[in-house]
Amino acid sequence: MAWSLPRQPERSGRDRRHRPETDVQMTLTVNEILERFPTFDGRQTEAVGLLAWRFENQSLEHAVWAERSERSRLWLEVDEETPELDTELLERWDGKRVIVTGVLRGPDPKFGGCGHFSLWPAELLVRHPVNSFT
Repeated sequence: MAWSLPRQPERSGRDRRHRPETDVQMTLTVNEILERFPTFDGRQTEAVGLLAWRFENQSLEHAVWAERSERSRLWLEVDEETPELDTELLERWDGKRVIVTGVLRGPDPKFGGCGHFSLWPAELLVRHPVNSFT
């Protein structure tokens, strides 16, 4: 039985649309993105990391265990502009190294975090299908 991700409602007060003038320049790790967050906030970004695709956890985690911290992860957000995702494939790729392209966004000031229970420091609004790292 296949299931699909519920679409998250738009948060008021912030422009959530992709801006075409923000092209991907290079692929960065999760920690590199978080260390330079103001540089990439609101821009289309390509991130590499370990995919976590489980119940209440659709995220990208930093791949190098020795460099990980509690905050070394990005919530993967989907909306009506996100291309159709093969959730069965993503479930099989759980724990695998992948590349995700999307628009990086900071947390809503009212919540202080992103994702389920606001546990993630930032989110990547997925704009291209998730690709395996080969």
